[in-house]
Amino acid sequence: MLSARLFLASIASFCTLAAATGQQQPLMAQDGPSPFTASKPDLAALLTRSSKTSMFYDYARDSSTVSKLLAAPWIGSGAKSTVLCPLNSAILALSRKPHQGPPTVDDAGTIISNKMLGGSEEEEKERAAYLEKWVQLHIVTDVVDLDGEVWEGKEWQTLVDERKVSFAVSGENGEGRKVLPGDLEIVGVEEASNGLLLLIAGTLSLEQE
Repeated sequence: MLSARLFLASIASFCTLAAATGQQQPLMAQDGPSPFTASKPDLAALLTRSSKTSMFYDYARDSSTVSKLLAAPWIGSGAKSTVLCPLNSAILALSRKPHQGPPTVDDAGTIISNKMLGGSEEEEKERAAYLEKWVQLHIVTDVVDLDGEVWEGKEWQTLVDERKVSFAVSGENGEGRKVLPGDLEIVGVEEASNGLLLLIAGTLSLEQE
């Protein structure tokens, strides 16, 4: 009986010591500070929680490439992007929505017909490919630092080959920023753990460079 009591007492002492040791365990620190940390929501989360960006996010979720990029963790992968996100109002203002497929254009890139595509399998694929490319046109493959001076006049690559964007100052006092081409005003800026979200009052066009 005495041996059993000593055994139980030893077990209790061990558990108490283990609990105390666990409480004193320091948290692991990350290697160096970063402006894009896991404490911030990722780009997908930012787009989800804003009612002003729901249409673009619905389009983006149809793109496997872009949807993975929006939710990609920055730590470990180094994936960072800038999303040029049109407001819902900007998409609604389009005479032809991106999901309706490409319009008919002349040699100068001017839209001459907004006729809808039919419902054949081939036309469905054409619509999907056009929407994918339209979404990718609004993704810059780096984080744009609009607070510095090096961004002005610089061109930034989008996910669409040979299509780049640049940024310029706007407003009477030069405090605003706009996206070129199109003179699209930037009306909001939010940092994410894996990049930057720029809300724009307009859309980029695949037909007009």
